Amino acid sequence: MTRNEGRAALAALVGVLFWGATAVAGPPTVEQPRGALTGQKQKIGAYVALNPDCSSAGQITVTIVQQPAHGTLSLEAGQIYPDFPFGNVRSRCNTREVEARLLFYTSEPGYKGGDAGIVEALFPAGALRRTRYIITVR
Repeated sequence: MTRNEGRAALAALVGVLFWGATAVAGPPTVEQPRGALTGQKQKIGAYVALNPDCSSAGQITVTIVQQPAHGTLSLEAGQIYPDFPFGNVRSRCNTREVEARLLFYTSEPGYKGGDAGIVEALFPAGALRRTRYIITVR
């Protein structure tokens, strides 16, 4: 292999490694601070997809990407009153219960301090959201 061929191969390899790293990096991670009492199951998140008329926009796929070091995250089907901000066309939906995927955190018994876990949600229209929940356990 000549010196130029070696450089070209190295450049191609670096290009593949760089492309591969960016292709699988995923969406930016949003941080959400939350609180919980030690050893108790606490709802820390909810995922809902609604049309402007408050009907369901479809199923949300929620995946726990990383469990916390000092507790566990779990998902359940449930109902919530959403909290769309004023000005959002869906804010009128805030007055009625809607189906949602609920996220719960339970710490190890007796644990107090900081913890964190990562969740990814794929919405029916293709939006992908990654959230890192930063949990203060009291």
